[in-house]
Parts: sequence; structure tokens; C-alpha cells
Amino acid sequence: MGESIVSRGKTVKDAVELALDLLDAEKKDVTIEIIETESRGLFGIGSKQAVVKVTRKTAVPQEAAVPDLRERLETLDLDTLLDAAAPPAAEDSHKLGKAWVKEGKIHCRDAEGAMPLITAGEGIQLFKNGAPVDKTTTIAEKDVFTVQLDDEFQEPQWKLSMDDRKMAVVLEIMPGFHISRYLKDQPPAAHLKISVEEIKSVIRTESQDILRELDGWGVKFGIQIDEITEACRSSSGGTYTIARGKEPEPGENGKFQRFFDADADRTTAPKVRADGTIDHREIKEFPSVDEGVLIGALLPPVPGAPGIDVTGQKVEPEPVHPLQLRAGEGMTLIENDSKALSTKPGKPKIVQRGLVVDVLIVPKMVHGTDVDLESGNIHFQGDLEILGSVQDGMKVSAQGEIIVRGNVNMADIRAKHSLVVSANVISSQITVGAGSLLTAKALPLLRQVSGKLKLMKAAVIQVGQASAFKSTDYGQRGIWPLLHLLLQGKFKDLQITFTRFLALISEEERSAEPELLQVAERIRKNFTNQQSGTLSDVQDLEQFIVWIDELLEVWELTADDQPYCEIAYAHNSTIYCEGSFRANKGCYNSQIHCYGHFEAKEFLRGGEYYARGGIRAVEAGSNGGSTTKLHVPEDSEIRIGRVMENTVLRIGPKTHHFEKETASVHARLDSNGNLLLY
Repeated sequence: MGESIVSRGKTVKDAVELALDLLDAEKKDVTIEIIETESRGLFGIGSKQAVVKVTRKTAVPQEAAVPDLRERLETLDLDTLLDAAAPPAAEDSHKLGKAWVKEGKIHCRDAEGAMPLITAGEGIQLFKNGAPVDKTTTIAEKDVFTVQLDDEFQEPQWKLSMDDRKMAVVLEIMPGFHISRYLKDQPPAAHLKISVEEIKSVIRTESQDILRELDGWGVKFGIQIDEITEACRSSSGGTYTIARGKEPEPGENGKFQRFFDADADRTTAPKVRADGTIDHREIKEFPSVDEGVLIGALLPPVPGAPGIDVTGQKVEPEPVHPLQLRAGEGMTLIENDSKALSTKPGKPKIVQRGLVVDVLIVPKMVHGTDVDLESGNIHFQGDLEILGSVQDGMKVSAQGEIIVRGNVNMADIRAKHSLVVSANVISSQITVGAGSLLTAKALPLLRQVSGKLKLMKAAVIQVGQASAFKSTDYGQRGIWPLLHLLLQGKFKDLQITFTRFLALISEEERSAEPELLQVAERIRKNFTNQQSGTLSDVQDLEQFIVWIDELLEVWELTADDQPYCEIAYAHNSTIYCEGSFRANKGCYNSQIHCYGHFEAKEFLRGGEYYARGGIRAVEAGSNGGSTTKLHVPEDSEIRIGRVMENTVLRIGPKTHHFEKETASVHARLDSNGNLLLY
């Protein structure tokens, strides 16, 4: 039997011509069997195609015909051809008059009396017989439907950054993606609503690309391969430190080694016997030495070890400095001024400020009665013990420690080292330490001045290096015109700091230390004077900055030499202490400022209390009383056993106002600067 083809067409003629073309034959070489003729239906509804079977009369040898037929068939849409050639199977009857999507292609089965519809979903550009379709349209087997679906690509992005010290390289990376879009399979429906299915795949950066970039930057030390691998594998991206240098090991400045511990016995106050006399054998605050005792010696500085930056270069540690030893009263220096030896008996006093250590012998004075009009004010260079009280309007000062066995009533006391008041401090002014409350307020402003002046110096140097600038531009007025312009522009905040500092010194000029007055005067001459200044060049500006830094270093006490203040009660008093403060009972409506730790054994009622080292109290505030304010820096904490209403806690910039009684309050800032209360 010869080869046969069943084909369909609009007419019998069309179906026969299609079959002849497929067989590559002429009519005379075939037999034609008409299986079904075409039918147009009523108004085009229910029309049918013609179906014919065409058979070759003489068979063509298989080995010659198959290759040629295969080549022709490969150019045809076999699915469409077979669907057209074969009558609908019984099991496909549910597809008649419907359209569907399978494996990304749109299909349709015509049916008499049915007209399927098709609607494209969001993001799909539908074409019918080559023309775009904007809305719902009909679909028939003869129609050719195509869709345009655009894939979406995003290339991975990344960049490197290196810190100014070349100690770290940071990678910021974001992976790319490829979104492939396909037509979603849909079951046969009279109204086919086609939609898109998306498959998103991640496009990752190759670690070799990053390593090549590092090599181009000259990075060769501390490369974190694991961190690079993790960054490249991340699906969400992020910031990674992919190279770390080795920080230099810090050294230590010189130290003063004490052979005699001047503070070892300072833990308790003198003991009072039952008969009211003082047992001086128990006065631990005032240990003493005899003549010819070696007090201590200087130790040389210990240099640090260099580190390595990410480019492999050596990073030198911060320089270290030796201490300078100075002998005061009752002390001499030996062995190239490296050791201190007592020349008379008394209590050794060792005070370190910055890189200078002062060693001296301090005598002790005991005043057996009250300090009043009969005794007059007392000013003493050593330690002072007052067995009575300090009465109204009296002044007491000492370069060492002061102990008052009675009360301090409306008086002014200044102790350079420490103060212990066994009874009450009432409506008095207390200063403990080398500075004052004014100094405590001024130092933060001076630190700001120093930092901002260093930035201003860099700006002046930058302007001086500009091609449009000439060294002769300074002229006879020095760099004042340039400083004036900077203060009115980029450094307005420094002008504000100057104004605050000068206002503070002006308000308390009578109690200001000479050095603070000198700083204020030089600021007025060089920066706030609207006519001229005395700084001629950058070197003068640098010397002014160095001078301020030296003053700051002198005013900064080391931890070993911080003073302390201890009282029973404080009433309506102002107390400044450069070290720690303790109230063995409590405080009423007082202003207390201390650099160390603040502790109240019982209560704080009304007033303001600041402590750099943190605050502890059993109770704070009062029911219906005045506001009680407690303030510590952001790196400190506040612990109160019970907080009453109208109490304000402030830690750094964060504040909390208690409107009801709260027990066991612990307040601090977390790592993100948020106030925690628990």
C-alpha cells in the first residue's frame, strides 16, 4: 500500500493541496478519499473544515523518501497538524469550545455554537495573528496567538572602601537576579484568563572578582577569605569587613612606683573614744614617714609594638612619654631626679597631673574648737582636722585633706584633696579638688574648642595650598581675616562654643582660676574681636591649640589621685567634688556635682545630682515635693531602690520623668543609645 496523508482545510481543495504538498506528488499519482466536506454553518457559527485522505499509488522506496519527508516535517508544527488531522478523541470532548494553556502554548478547540474568549493578565502583551490585543477577544483554532514576556535582569553590585588608616577594607555587596517569565498552565475554559509565572534566580558575584580588586588596591595582609565567600553566597547582600590589619600594641607612659603607699590606710575615719577624745593611733587618713625614707621612683615608659595595615605596611604605635618628677616641701630628688626621698617627717603627698608627678611632705594641723569669729578663717597648706563645727560665714581651705567633726553651717570650705564631715552640711559651698565647679563646667567647652580649632587649622592649611592663594595674602593682619570668615561660615558652631565659654567665665569671673581667665582673654583677642587678631600664621594657631591641650592635661586628674567627699547630710548646699561623693544619710534640695561615683545611703529629696561615675541611692524624690533630678553620662548608670513621683533621671541625652512611685529602678543606655529601665 502506498503512503497516505489525512489533512484538513477550509475547503476540499485546500485539504487536497496540503496533502499533495506533504507527499510531494501530483494528482495523477494519488487516490483521493473525501472523508468530510466543509460546512459554513449559519452566520459562520458551527462551521467545519473539510477532511480528505490522499494515498500515493506507487510507493516510494523508504530509504529515499524518509529523509526528504523528515526534513519537511521538521519545518511543520506537528502538534497543530495532528490536532487538525485527527478528529477529537472522546476523552478530549471537554475541550470543545474552550481554550487552555499547556507548556507555555495557547490552545483552542472549536465547537458549534461556542465562541471562547481570551484575556491577558497584568504584564502580558498578547498578539492575535500578529496584531496586539489590548482587551478581551475571541479565540478560534485558526487563530495564531503569541505573547511577549520580558525577562528581567539585575547585575550584582558591589564596592570596596578602605578606612583612612588602611586598617580595614569593607565590602558592600548586593546580589543580582534573573526573573524568567512563563505562561502559567491553565485548564480548558470558555473564558481563558492567561497569567504569568515567574522564576527568580540569584546572580552572585564571583569571589575572584573581589580578590582581583583587592590586589589592584595593593591589599595583601589580613584578607578574610571566609568573609568574602560568605558575602558572595549571601542572597540578601550586606556589609562585610573582608580585610583587617593588625593594630599596633599600645605602649605605656612612664609610671611612678610608690615604695610607700600613701593611701593604704585611708579607708576609715579616725576613731572616737568613749570619753570623746580622738585616738590618733587610728587616724588612717594621715599615715606618716620619717626623715630619709625613699618614697618612690620613676619607671621608664614601655614602647608599644608596631602593627601592619592591609597593604602590608608597618603601623607605628602611639608614642610613649616619660614622667617628670618634681619635689615639693620636705622632699628631695636623687639619682638623676628619678627617685624621691623625704627630708623631714610627715605625710607623703603624691599627685600626678598628666606627665608631671609632684611629691611632697604635708604637715597636719588640728583645730580643737569651732571655726568662728573668734578663731577667724583658716587657710592651711597641709591637712586640717577641725574637732568642732564651721560656723556661719566662715571660710576654711587646705591643700590636703580636711576633716570636720561637727557641722558646716552656711560656710565655704575648699579642700584640695579630700573632705570628711561627720555631721551636716547646711546652706554651704563645698569644693573638693584642685579645680572648682566652674572648672567642671568649663572643661567640656574647652575640649570642644580644642577639637574644632584643630579642624579649623586643617582648613587654613588647605586654603593656603590653593593655587589662587598667595602667602602674601596674610599681609599685615595675619590670618585673622581668614579665621573671621571661617567662623562666620563653616565654623559657626565654634563661634557658638566661644560665646558659651566667655559667658560662663564672665558670670563667675571672681572665682575663676587664672588659667581660665587667660584662655578667655586670648579667645577674645584672637577670635571674637571684630577688628583684628594677634595670630600671624598657622604656627601661632598651632601653639594656641597646644597651650589649651596642655591646660586640659594638667586639669585631668589620674584615677589614683582623685579626691573624695564624705558627709552625713547635705541641706540646701552646693558641692563640687573632683572624685567620688558619699552621703551616709541623705541630701535635701542640694546641687552636687562629682567626677567619680555618687552614693546616698538613704535618700535624695529635691535638688540636682550629677556624677560621671554613676549614681546609687536607696530612695529618690518625694511625694508632692520639689523635683529631684539625677544625671549621669551616657556610659554610666543609675540604681535607685525606690523612685518617688516627680523624679527625673537623665542618662546622656535621654531623659525619663517618673509620675508614680516605682521600685528597684536600674537605668542605663543600650548599645544603640536607647534608655533602658528595669
